[in-house]
Amino acid sequence: MTSTILGRILSLATLAALPVGLCLGGVLQVGTGGGTTAPGPWTSGDAVSAAFTALTVDPAKFGDLYDSASGKVGGGMVSGDLYYAFTARSLDRAGDSNLPMGSNALNPYSPGTSFAGGQLVGDSPSLSVSQAYGNWAMGYNIGANGSGPNTYFGNPIRLDMAPARVALFEVHVHYNASAADTATITLRTYDNLLGQRQPTSSDVATYTQVLNTASSDFSFSSFQFISGHADTVPSTRWIFSNVVFAQNANEASDYLLALRNPTTASVLQASTGVCTNSPCDWTSGDAVFNAITALTVIPEKFGSLYDSASGLVGGGTVAGDVYYAFTARPLDRAGDTLLPAGSSANSPYSPSTSLAGGQLVGATPSLGLGQGYTSYGLSYFLGLGIEGPRGDFSPRIDLAPARVCLYDVWLHFNASGNDTATIALYAYDNLPNQRQPVGSDTPTYTRYMTLTGDFSFNAFRYIVGHADTMPTRWVFSNVVFARDAASAADYILNPPLPPGGTVIAIY
Repeated sequence: MTSTILGRILSLATLAALPVGLCLGGVLQVGTGGGTTAPGPWTSGDAVSAAFTALTVDPAKFGDLYDSASGKVGGGMVSGDLYYAFTARSLDRAGDSNLPMGSNALNPYSPGTSFAGGQLVGDSPSLSVSQAYGNWAMGYNIGANGSGPNTYFGNPIRLDMAPARVALFEVHVHYNASAADTATITLRTYDNLLGQRQPTSSDVATYTQVLNTASSDFSFSSFQFISGHADTVPSTRWIFSNVVFAQNANEASDYLLALRNPTTASVLQASTGVCTNSPCDWTSGDAVFNAITALTVIPEKFGSLYDSASGLVGGGTVAGDVYYAFTARPLDRAGDTLLPAGSSANSPYSPSTSLAGGQLVGATPSLGLGQGYTSYGLSYFLGLGIEGPRGDFSPRIDLAPARVCLYDVWLHFNASGNDTATIALYAYDNLPNQRQPVGSDTPTYTRYMTLTGDFSFNAFRYIVGHADTMPTRWVFSNVVFARDAASAADYILNPPLPPGGTVIAIY
């Protein structure tokens, strides 16, 4: 039985990815999963930038808005309207005022020599929306590397960037056949969302502002995400969602905000992804923890697997199987061996005094997967991670910011004995733009492990912690629970595209 299940789990790594384009209603084309920018260190001269193409125009999707002679949307003599939306969050930079509660002015770094944004690209880069070079606030610029005309949102107050603030931009571009194009940007900022997660339609924006840009040529054939800096502190990383293009106002932003619904009956319950912020500064004694509940069990979703007396899935005398999957990537920590190309041993920080993972929680926290406290490699922990049993996957695979891991777990609940967890770990190295893996990607490493214990649960959480002064932030995807071996990981690797759109979790 075990070998059969593991074979089915392993086969997920070769599943074909679903098309990323979606033509439902007014949604025209959707990008390829967002990503993270991470510019290298500046030495001298011009700004250093990291850029990746998030979407290349499919002409058939844009209809009359596409000019075949120029090969661009809005090119030639095209007139008409187009809307696009995406979200952006700074991982490192902060402005100096109007910061969310818990953020510090000018901490960790002044952003006055940095830039970032989602940018239209035609004959040259044009409209970029997020942070213009030299500005300390949310804004736009027209041109490459933050240069050219630019301004920031400031009506009625300036809205600064901060790791605890995520911004949703929806841009309305009006193409003029015989004059420069115009654009209106609507900015919604969300402060202190639990787990720095992606906003959903039920969230209320902290601030909303509208800004008209200078007129320019906004025709494009692709869309890119960029960030960069001209100082010696290479901390200008940003996380971006998918970009979505649509025909009418609110359609693109609604697509991003709509909570994704499972498209198969086998999927029981799914959550939204999170980005754990570094826990409070360590002072002395025990490790500092930051735990975020990613999913609270809805009893009716799990049917006979839920024990009402104990209030736990797999509790009491329940016997049966359930599967779950999620992905994890460290933003700061690295191990010392088997690092992806371009990574350095023990850089940026040795992880031996930190812990992180996705963890089942029942009467007490039980199975956690990610990194156990004092472990140098990808590992498991049982309990709080600092006190209970823990151990590396063997042969050891170390954690690194250029490595993302997919955990696919089969839980077998026993009515009269310990439960069993069979874990498949797939490690993907150097995915473009640190994006989420898809079904067509091939894992660099694969490991298996079997553990026993009481794995009954009523919640699932993401947790990070440390006992030193170094940061330990992690990015986690959705966690997905399902009734068969294929559906949970398939949901992560091949996100469904239901009518009305999908949520794009920040990974």
